[in-house]
Amino acid sequence: MKVRTIDFDNMSSEELCKRLSEFHGHLGPYLVLGAKMGLYAKKTLSSSPFEIAAEITMPLKPPISCTIDGIQFTSGATTGKANLKVLDGLPIRAIFYKGNEGVVLIPKEGIIDKIRHQVDHEDLEELAEQIMKKDYTDIFEVEKWIKQ
Repeated sequence: MKVRTIDFDNMSSEELCKRLSEFHGHLGPYLVLGAKMGLYAKKTLSSSPFEIAAEITMPLKPPISCTIDGIQFTSGATTGKANLKVLDGLPIRAIFYKGNEGVVLIPKEGIIDKIRHQVDHEDLEELAEQIMKKDYTDIFEVEKWIKQ
């Protein structure tokens, strides 16, 4: 079976935001936060959506749960392929792994605070676009993960 995936490496942040919005129905900062998580996982672990698995912990209610759609869209780990597990809880964190090794991504508190304090819908879209352009180190705490 030939695996076909979107070439995120050669896509502008504007194009990716457009595609995320088409997939999810609108563009928001939690969606983009998840997309950035998935992009980081693909970049560091594997580009194959069949090799990456993820375990996500977050409150399972919108808008925070929109993060899950971003993760599925960019990482290729999905609930349908059963390589994405989602748990209700805090803190927000994503473990991505390939085999017995991986990474843990935890959104920095500053970025979560910034999202929480935006109330106007148009401001949320602008914030989402700003997050898309940020470097991973400005958004996440990253830790190595080894399966116990």
